[in-house]
Amino acid sequence: MSVMEYESYRVFKEPLCLIDSDKDGQLMVVDDVLNQISQIPKQLNIVAIAGLYRTGKSYLLNRLAQVNKGFPLGSTIESKTKGIWAWCRPHPVKRDEVLLLLDTEGLGDIKKGDKNHDNWIFTLATLLSSTLVYNALGTFDQDTLEKLSFITEMSKHVKISDNPSSKKGAEDLDLYLPLFILTLRDFTLELVYNGREITSDEYLEESLSLRTGTKDFDVKYNTPRICIRKYFKKRKCFTFERPGPKATLKKLETLTDQDLDEEFVEDSTKFTNFVLCECLPKNLDNGQPVNGRMFATLTRAYVSAIRDGKIPCIESALNMMAQIENSKAVEACIGLYVEKMNSMLQFPVPKDTVLSEAHHCCAKDAIDLFLKKAVYDKNHEYQREANEKMNVEYDNFKKQNEQESEIRCKEALVQLNMTIEAKIKQQLYTRAGGYGLYQQDIMNIKDEYEKLTGLGCKKQETFLKYLESKWIEGQTILQADQQVTEREKETEIERQKAIAAERQREEVERFAEIQRRKFEDESRQMEENMRQLERKQQEEIKNLMEHQNKVLENRLKEQERLLKEGFNAEATKMRNDIERLRQENERIRQQGSRGGGGGCLLF
Repeated sequence: MSVMEYESYRVFKEPLCLIDSDKDGQLMVVDDVLNQISQIPKQLNIVAIAGLYRTGKSYLLNRLAQVNKGFPLGSTIESKTKGIWAWCRPHPVKRDEVLLLLDTEGLGDIKKGDKNHDNWIFTLATLLSSTLVYNALGTFDQDTLEKLSFITEMSKHVKISDNPSSKKGAEDLDLYLPLFILTLRDFTLELVYNGREITSDEYLEESLSLRTGTKDFDVKYNTPRICIRKYFKKRKCFTFERPGPKATLKKLETLTDQDLDEEFVEDSTKFTNFVLCECLPKNLDNGQPVNGRMFATLTRAYVSAIRDGKIPCIESALNMMAQIENSKAVEACIGLYVEKMNSMLQFPVPKDTVLSEAHHCCAKDAIDLFLKKAVYDKNHEYQREANEKMNVEYDNFKKQNEQESEIRCKEALVQLNMTIEAKIKQQLYTRAGGYGLYQQDIMNIKDEYEKLTGLGCKKQETFLKYLESKWIEGQTILQADQQVTEREKETEIERQKAIAAERQREEVERFAEIQRRKFEDESRQMEENMRQLERKQQEEIKNLMEHQNKVLENRLKEQERLLKEGFNAEATKMRNDIERLRQENERIRQQGSRGGGGGCLLF
């Protein structure tokens, strides 16, 4: 599919509802929209925005899309966005990525009367995005934090694994959650703390400081702060001045930057530049990019779990995605192999070694493509499937080569044999000395046949079959030739038997050669597969180690912060999580030093 083709879809032209509610209030996927997104082959940079309704979330997304009018802004107290809306844009900065903007239904709308609905909307935005923006009005105070109840209940709405033996639990959600950006609109405070100017990021961290004490007030104060620090260890904050007078808010879609407050424009530009230039695309933990089809599979898995009354499971969704992606990877692998073999070969191929070399060259490229596309191929079952299917195709090419060779050889012999056919009709072989003439013509045919090129691997075998086919014809001529003595006839019969035996030996040797070549091909292919797989695993392990080391670094910082704040018990508990992560990192490192180990690195 060309770039222009998928960019012509409606989801690139305007925001469309991606996740809606059915008549019973249950979340549902809008299939047509998700199907459009699934056709995007590029890596997705997914920015989702959440927050209380009527706080200007859509405006920020329109800024990222670099348009004034896109997501509906609204100018009344009525929430305009229902469910989750999606808008794809060619990434303004990164050509290899597509920017997927997700605008979520405003949280906290009392008319909905269903707090759980808000939790699921926020959960989906969190699970699907690579950058999660939470938009709020005013300061980041206790009231704002208390409205972030969905973060405090995150562990009730997301689980990592369904496997009882899994070592990963709610404390490991930070391994999978996106960058968290807090945007504070209409922010009027001066960023000054203890007499010094601070950054907006420092303001956020100061706001997340904990209170010592065990009273209900202290617990209520600390709980949302602990959860934000626990689940979103990658955090960023932006503050925004008012865009202008109150009347300005009603016509933001029609105003240019020149019509807005200068500081507001500056704040908006800082936010936009950071998200577009610094925020990373959606990747799996092994560094593999998430494309449109992978996003679609994850979305369906999470929404399906919610509709079934289950807690969305990250591992289950990734397993489902892996099955689909690996099947597609096998398909792409075989398609490339067949395409390259057809372009490289012109049948009949003169020697088996030429066919074998073409096979190894094409198989190497095909498996390389498979490994690039495969996702968490546990125990290499899909790689084995790809190799098995490639070997079937290779066998088909070998059969095709033999068939083409045999056809060419037979056609050549038919042409050469016309001399004999003509002399038989003229009865030139039935006179005295006819058998000698017949044998001389056979030898002439043999000499002419051997001079021919481009007949392929069946040249010798087909000629021996040809000689054998002339047995009855030759015997008839031999018996009719009065010049040939009985002893000479017996000798000739023995010679003909020797030709038949030679063809049988040729067949046996040919079969043995085929088996030897097959064994060599399979051994060589296995060795090359292992080399390619090891390179991929080393790269995955490197990416996974980098990812988990960043998480470990953030956990160590959080532990140090808890100790400074006097929360020794929490710091001690975190020490256990840190030690467990260190052990996991060591296991992965050792797996890498052993050359991979052949399993799924995620679970």
